[in-house]
Amino acid sequence: MARIQDFLLDEYTSDDLKSLLDLTGTKKKPTRKAERAALLEEILTDPAEVKRLWGEMDEVSQLALAFAYHSDGLFTANAFSAQYNMLPQRPKKRSYSWYGEPMLLDLFMPGSLRGYIGNRSIYPDVMPLLAPLMPPPDRFELRGIENPPPHSSLQGFTYAVEILPTEKAGRQDLLLVLSLVEQGGLRFAQKKDPTLTPKGAEMLEAAITPLADGATGAFLSRLRAYGLVIFAVESGLVSGSGKNFCLTELGKQYLVTEDPALLLDAFTVWSEEASFDELTRIAAIRGTRSKGLKLTPPAERRSRIVEALSWAPVGVWISIHEFYRALRAWQLDFEIEEGGLEKLYVGYQYRSGGYYEPWADGGDMWLLTNGLYINAIFFEYLAAIGAIDLVFVEDVDYFPAATYNGDDVKPYSDYDGLSGFRITPLGAYLFGQAKSYTPPKSATEALFSLNDAGGVTLLNPAALSSAQSAQLEQIADGSGATYRLSKEKLLTILEEQKDLDMQRLFLSQRNQGPLPAGVEALLATAERDSKAFRLKTPMVTISVRSEELAQLVMEDPVAGKIARQLDSRTLLIPANRETAFRNALRDLGYGLG
Repeated sequence: MARIQDFLLDEYTSDDLKSLLDLTGTKKKPTRKAERAALLEEILTDPAEVKRLWGEMDEVSQLALAFAYHSDGLFTANAFSAQYNMLPQRPKKRSYSWYGEPMLLDLFMPGSLRGYIGNRSIYPDVMPLLAPLMPPPDRFELRGIENPPPHSSLQGFTYAVEILPTEKAGRQDLLLVLSLVEQGGLRFAQKKDPTLTPKGAEMLEAAITPLADGATGAFLSRLRAYGLVIFAVESGLVSGSGKNFCLTELGKQYLVTEDPALLLDAFTVWSEEASFDELTRIAAIRGTRSKGLKLTPPAERRSRIVEALSWAPVGVWISIHEFYRALRAWQLDFEIEEGGLEKLYVGYQYRSGGYYEPWADGGDMWLLTNGLYINAIFFEYLAAIGAIDLVFVEDVDYFPAATYNGDDVKPYSDYDGLSGFRITPLGAYLFGQAKSYTPPKSATEALFSLNDAGGVTLLNPAALSSAQSAQLEQIADGSGATYRLSKEKLLTILEEQKDLDMQRLFLSQRNQGPLPAGVEALLATAERDSKAFRLKTPMVTISVRSEELAQLVMEDPVAGKIARQLDSRTLLIPANRETAFRNALRDLGYGLG
């Protein structure tokens, strides 16, 4: 471990060390730099001196030192400012000066002696001496309100809000997506990211549960439909590439059982491993294709957001701006661009002397990048699956951030209107705040009654969700309250699947009582009859100019072993032997046109 005087010698000039000694009240100061550093180390490793200097600090500096102590010695200015809405202020000799003077806090944490008190660390050797002096940790507490907010107040303005409950719709819509994928009913675009074709997206947007009426409802359905598909793939419920996607074993099990534990497994994969970058969903952010740009892994950002939600209160309405504050105060803030914002920007960015000039003040930069990133996660994933309810403001001027140039880029994103949220019981389970989750309706509740002939009678047609309806219509014909299992549909399924285990499980879990013997027999018969005919190697039909040439081919020791004679002037060859057959014909002096 490096000694304190080594830090002092590396960090400061001899005059700086003299200034620090002045803070300690030392009257006789050495003139040589090394001696000054040694004397400062002696003072800072004396328990009595540490206690005296602590007692002479101003209140904010004491808060800052205690904040750093309880954070393993690290002082994060952004986190401290978020928690206390202030930073330690340096004394100034002149009111108009940009720079202040050294302060007692500088003795314990090396850094600039006259500028902004940014991120820094307590000397390791001093940490044990501070232990008996430190107050208990002052953890920031995020609060909410019990009843939905009647409006949203921001920067002196009041905005009308819309309350959007999502839990029931989110669960049903995710199951609907899985059901449609399982049936091949969603058309994927052949892109790197798992997105739908325009027609596929339009179909899904119309099928999912609307959260609001009119244009607002359509807008929200568009966001949620997009997020549901990305979540389904990135969480491991669906897999594939290009245009070909199918349910994984996890996806099949969740679709049939609706077991919350399986959804938790998928949610964990999404939050900790998924690679899709939601940054691409924020329209106003530019520079995403800049040369040399290094973005942080999206999973790192997502994990921090989810961890912050694991500390947030459940079942109350929370301001999104208070959540921003809590995430930073809890030191769960994240970078989007490695090393801080340099190439990413909103509005316009200017370069001066080889360096990029700031495009907004620090707080607005954070809101327009990290803030909107959090909003995107909330809108397109957490609300889409029913983990959080939303408070939404339609006004395009709602988002409280501005750039130095380029205000014409408003709205900045589709997520500007997020005003607040509430963690649902499902969200509490997914975020680790509840040990279990019981859906409003039991996943094993009987939906229908099957008879021995395969007839299906719905017990309560209105209780059937869109996903359950899609599952039933995949295997049965009918409408209203009456259906009948279709062997033709079962055989169609078996063209893609090796068995009917998934459909058998759905029927057994949703039927009132055990499966009738006749139904079990129908399923077994369909599985057996699906293999009654086997597709062998496809054949190619060859028309021959004359009977004599056909006979010549059949007598050839090479071509004759490839071809089969259908009639006097027609030959059949396996499609995968066409090249060999052409070569044999050339040896005979003929070609295949």
